[in-house]
Amino acid sequence: MTRPQKSQDGHSPLMLQYNEIKRQHPDKLVFYRMGDFYELFGDDAREASSILGITLTSRAHGKDTERIPLAGVPHQLAYRTGRLTMAVARRLVRVRHIGLANLILEAAPDDLLRSVKIGAVGLGSSNDFHKPLRLRETLLGIPCKTDFDHAVPRDVGEVTVRQPDGRHVRRYWLLNASLGVTARGNSLFNHPDIFLAALKRHAPSTAILVSALRAIRAFRGVRLDLRTGDGTTRTTLVSNLAVVKSPHFTGGLRYDSRYEPRSGRFNVHLYPHISRMHTVRLLWGLAHGRFSSLKWSQTWSDSRLAVSGDDAFDVELDGEVMAATRAEFSVASRRLQVCP
Repeated sequence: MTRPQKSQDGHSPLMLQYNEIKRQHPDKLVFYRMGDFYELFGDDAREASSILGITLTSRAHGKDTERIPLAGVPHQLAYRTGRLTMAVARRLVRVRHIGLANLILEAAPDDLLRSVKIGAVGLGSSNDFHKPLRLRETLLGIPCKTDFDHAVPRDVGEVTVRQPDGRHVRRYWLLNASLGVTARGNSLFNHPDIFLAALKRHAPSTAILVSALRAIRAFRGVRLDLRTGDGTTRTTLVSNLAVVKSPHFTGGLRYDSRYEPRSGRFNVHLYPHISRMHTVRLLWGLAHGRFSSLKWSQTWSDSRLAVSGDDAFDVELDGEVMAATRAEFSVASRRLQVCP
């Protein structure tokens, strides 16, 4: 991915990217995900500080540059505070992850959602939201979807998760969810050791591959009880289970199902656990966009799916991973307006 160099006035690459995004969308709040915070700069920071009651500070972003107003919203707080509903009445640009859908849907009432439109700028290592990438949808070499004038309603995946401590939480996802080896790989990637952290900084694609191989090496399959939308039940030892709207996910991996953002349904891709070698073959197939042709693979379209297990298992939702003993998937049809 091409990254801009420092400008002659000393601004950092981060602020060059931010200023260009803000120049194109001066009437929108730009939430810039940095670590565990959503950062806002300049006038956005001042407005967010007033609306959300958060601390306004400042920071220099380059040598010999003026200090820039800054406000940060911890992502944990953002999910809980009701005051955020006053901010999301405007159009939002989400930089990096797509988790803003979760934030908006948990904070905003239904009548406000009708006026909300979201876009995204991809600074992460995967950028699933932007796939397949098109040159005309880039800004300074970075994937962007910020055409608010042509935003369209899209389905949102919902999942109710029973956590190992017995608590139930609801989460939302736009692209895909998974259980099994890909969820485990995402967990390793999100919580890297020293070696993997260095790879993420310098070679993200290699870090994704290493995370996947580590997950395959340690994974022994997870026994799950499945209940589909028509009431059919089964119990199977699973290598990987994916619930997807978009076939694209981690790195260059993809399923061979259609992308159906407004169908009111999702595609389910199930691959049973046979052996470690078969899981490697699964990874190879996904790297080449092949799944349905793999022996023992199963694919179907559904609108509801319940998954449970005697032991806790990882559930991955648009790259974010949580532990569960039960997960109930459904679809909220055309729930959120998203830039194409």
